[in-house]
Formats: sequence, structure tokens, C-alpha cells
Amino acid sequence: MNVIAEKSIGLDGIVFRERRDGRRQKVLKHGVISFDRNRKVFECVVRNESDTGATLFLNQADALPEVFNITILPSSRKCHARIRWRSGERVGVSFE
Repeated sequence: MNVIAEKSIGLDGIVFRERRDGRRQKVLKHGVISFDRNRKVFECVVRNESDTGATLFLNQADALPEVFNITILPSSRKCHARIRWRSGERVGVSFE
């Protein structure tokens, strides 16, 4: 059993099972985030991705709204994303 993929430790120190719907694949892709009717645009790095979500790295992580649009390049995959967690420059999102 791969403990890291199967379990995580919560803020309270208790181990819980992985809650993601799909298995994430490690990637290194460019992402373009847009919100506020496309008036605000940020660039990010996509570090892992699945059909249902991704982990993003960006300097302005604290400035992101709860929901936004993201285009993942080079495939030009467009998704409506919802933030599930934030940690420094990392943001975990689910795709809706």
C-alpha cells in the first residue's frame, strides 16, 4: 500500500483516507486563471492534474476568489474551478 497516496494527515493530526475522486497525475503545465468577467488574469503552474481537479502554484494564491476559470496549456483545457484548500503559494482546486 502506498501510504502517501492512500492516506493524509489532517490539521488535527488524525490520518484520513484520500478524498479525491480521481487519481492525480504529476504534470508541469502552464495555467491561465481568469475571473471578474475576465478583467483579472493570473498565470500559474499546474503541478498535478486529474479529470476532477488539480494543484496550482502561484504567487497571488491569497488573491483568488472561491471560484474562477482556468485554461491549462498546451492542451487548452478550459475548466470552471473551485478552491478546496490553500497553503502558501499552493492551491487545491476541484473542477466543476
